[in-house]
Amino acid sequence: MRARGKPVTPDLISFPELATTRTAVAAALALVSSQTDAPALLGVSASLQTDIAHNIHLDLAPAVPGADLYTGVLYEALDLPSTDSVSRRRANRWLVIISALYEALRLTGKMAPYRLSMGVNLGQLGTLASV
Repeated sequence: MRARGKPVTPDLISFPELATTRTAVAAALALVSSQTDAPALLGVSASLQTDIAHNIHLDLAPAVPGADLYTGVLYEALDLPSTDSVSRRRANRWLVIISALYEALRLTGKMAPYRLSMGVNLGQLGTLASV
């Protein structure tokens, strides 16, 4: 079943002044992801080819809040689902996610799921750390 929802609008995500860079990184990511050696270029296992394929069409993918997209020990420790409404509003206002693709955004900032890490070199853009 295909996920539903509106696609990402880079200038409507938190910190809209980053929209131009977000668009450039997404385009470079789509180009790298469409290459046959994309797993090696992205520094991931070939078993993630399905995830990598999604990078090609990020502009069409349904957007989800960052708080719902990111997982791992840091987000588990934050335990947003169990926070009271006052704490959740405070977290939504003050916490900022640092994303390889979208740069900085709030927990409520909507983005398309993607496969990319900060150490990747995106061709003409160079490494994401330098972008």
